[in-house]
Amino acid sequence: MLRICLLSPKGPLYRHRGGIFKKSLRYSPLTLPTLAAMIPPEIEHELSIFDEGIEDIPTEIDADVIGITVIT
Repeated sequence: MLRICLLSPKGPLYRHRGGIFKKSLRYSPLTLPTLAAMIPPEIEHELSIFDEGIEDIPTEIDADVIGITVIT
């Protein structure tokens, strides 16, 4: 089984500890669920998604593939 982890690290635009948008931009970016939906169903996999705008990313991740996205 392929273990896949998708990460969205915190940045200055959007994060749970503040950021320039404060409370006016509180939505989940669509990048991670879009990438998750693109995994072919015939690939047996276990998926973990971490959005640091919501919670901290674990310091240790057990995965075969890690995808990282950012807001620039």
